[in-house]
Amino acid sequence: MAKARLANKLAKKSRGASRQTAYHVKSKALCSLIKKLPDYVRVSQDIRLTEFVVVELKTERSGLHLPSANLTN
Repeated sequence: MAKARLANKLAKKSRGASRQTAYHVKSKALCSLIKKLPDYVRVSQDIRLTEFVVVELKTERSGLHLPSANLTN
């Protein structure tokens, strides 16, 4: 989750290809977290942004958005 959060911060401060790369790293980190530690992660549909899910650690109350289409990647 720390890697995904860092990539998200970098993406928000970047532009162009760097931004896309940072979001790709975030996506890969979240997918890896879901796959490797499913008992520690909660994935829920975002009610406002329906094309996204929210990935959060069960021990935390904040999560990160992930495009639903990336869940299969």
